[in-house]
Order: sequence, then structure tokens, then C-alpha cells
Amino acid sequence: PEDVADLFGDGGVIKTQVREGFGWRTPRPGDEVLLSMRALTATGAAIEERLNAEYTLGSGSLGPLSGVCDRALASMKAGEEVSLRCSQEYSYGEAHAGGATVSLTL
Repeated sequence: PEDVADLFGDGGVIKTQVREGFGWRTPRPGDEVLLSMRALTATGAAIEERLNAEYTLGSGSLGPLSGVCDRALASMKAGEEVSLRCSQEYSYGEAHAGGATVSLTL
């Protein structure tokens, strides 16, 4: 399906569109966006949540998820919501060995 993408080409992060965005513009590195992000463990326990947070693409201020979020946001439009299934290598490493599922809304 068109709404599923392997963000890094190695199966480590699978992006699935939950809600379609609107408009044509997508953020670029250095752009400031308002986002909501929630990360859950493989068992569904909350790891972290940020609601209506200001974030600058490329700043690294989302910690271990920054690279994943930067890559996903670069192809998202305003109002879009995606689910990112991340391996431990792309999320929290050994701290959450089963990886994480991240809900991201722009």
C-alpha cells in the first residue's frame, strides 16, 4: 500500500499513515513545527509523550527518536498522523529491547 514506507530501507522503521494531512508543504531541516508524539514499548507501556511541542527539524531535541522523527516529518503534511514501528536500534536501544511504536502528528 502507498501509506506504508520503510524509512531507512532496512526494516528498522516502518511508517504507516493513520490520518492524511492537507496542503502541499512538508517541513525541511531547520523548520520549526508543532507536533505531538507518543512512544510506547512493545507491550504498550508509555515511554514518553509530548503534546503540541515545538520542535526544530535537525535539532536533536527529541533525544533518541530525533533521527526517526526528522525522517518521518520530512514527508508529512499538516494534520497528518503516522505510526512508526521502530526497532531498538532506531529507538531506545537496550533500555527498551523490543523497540518502540511512536505515534507522530504534525
